[in-house]
Amino acid sequence: MRVDPAPGARYSTQDEETETHYCSIELYRSDIALCPKSWSTSPGTILYNLQTIPFSGTSAEFERTACSEQKKYKKLLKYKQTMNEVDTSGTYSTSSLVYYHLSRFLDATIHVPVSVYREMDRQAHLERVTESGISMGLSGMIGAGWKHLYDAESRESNYSPLEHLFTRDRQKIYGIFISGVGERYGPEINGIRSAWGVPQNLDFQETPAFRALRSELPFRNAIRQVLNSYGAYLTTAPNTSATKALLESLAKTYPKMNVPQMVYWMKELSEIAVLDFVLTQQDRIGNIDYEWVWYWREGNQLRSQTVGSDLPLDRKSEVPMPPGLSAKSPLLLQRSHLNDNDAGTYTRYANYTKKTEMLEKIRHLAPATYVRLKELAMDFRKKGRLYRYFEGKFGLSPGDLAGLVRNTELAFGILQNQCRKGSIRFDLDPEATLLEELGASSTAQQSSQPLGC
Repeated sequence: MRVDPAPGARYSTQDEETETHYCSIELYRSDIALCPKSWSTSPGTILYNLQTIPFSGTSAEFERTACSEQKKYKKLLKYKQTMNEVDTSGTYSTSSLVYYHLSRFLDATIHVPVSVYREMDRQAHLERVTESGISMGLSGMIGAGWKHLYDAESRESNYSPLEHLFTRDRQKIYGIFISGVGERYGPEINGIRSAWGVPQNLDFQETPAFRALRSELPFRNAIRQVLNSYGAYLTTAPNTSATKALLESLAKTYPKMNVPQMVYWMKELSEIAVLDFVLTQQDRIGNIDYEWVWYWREGNQLRSQTVGSDLPLDRKSEVPMPPGLSAKSPLLLQRSHLNDNDAGTYTRYANYTKKTEMLEKIRHLAPATYVRLKELAMDFRKKGRLYRYFEGKFGLSPGDLAGLVRNTELAFGILQNQCRKGSIRFDLDPEATLLEELGASSTAQQSSQPLGC
């Protein structure tokens, strides 16, 4: 089921087409197979379209014989439900929905994937997916998650709160359809991850782009200063057996960075900080992905083409260029994706963006990010149309809604205070910066206070 668009949000034609496609998928068709996710830390259902993969047979035959080697096949998408028990990772399906729609209201550059709400008959999910997940004998958090899901679906009294898993009549399990694209960044964005929680969120703030975000210099000067001094930082970073390989990777990747790449990253990371603060995200670090995109100029217009490559930054020179582009002198950049957004929105989660004061440290922002956050905060104060939208469209509990409102007010207050003090520059305009690098006339904003606080 498609959630209504957020008032004032900007959705692309591709967003609308993806939502329509997801809503057209029938879970009970004989050519749609369902398998229990067997990797990572939380249970979920992987969908396969048997018309597009090399398997001749029905969904029942695929589920019986092929789920044990499901990674061989290209998945259609993921069906993700909630799971929050003490021995599992935090997963709240509603969070991905809220991230999608809030990112479109904030007009974010960072790519947050489309998601739609879906339900499935509880007994059918138990028999087709959960029992298979149990039979795999998985260990760790994902194994515990499948066990809790089995107990909930077979004996509903064993999970609390039941409304996080089931519809009101308890006959259906609900969640989201979602499909992310891209590859996982290395430590150049995700940090060295010295330890879970606060330490790895502080490590995240020592990545090159976040260090530039923290600089009080104009963004170009900040970028150059960071890249010129980053080698010295690597000699003082915590070097343990767990972080040694990541530090070595950083040493290889930071020389590949340049102004256009860094300014895109700076804007994307600032948006991540705002989204994660507002939505109480506890599991961001290590969960930021990328795609490679070629950019070129036609007149004063920026053009782009994504290429399907899983090569990391230190192998940038090996990423293929599409035929015919060499004459246009294109630039190759990584663009960021937030595919994993299901550990937010729930007030029980630890808000590590808030705990480590990421917003307080930001000294660069896009003007539109500030304006949109201000609009959201002002609307929430008067319980306007955006407040009513988030109150009525996502099934948020009163406590979760209150947390969203409170965090929005706090986030805007932090940035407004920095604006009033003149300690933040509204100078992040990646497209204008890239066009300038490609030889177009300069349109990048570099004013330290271009709008009313």
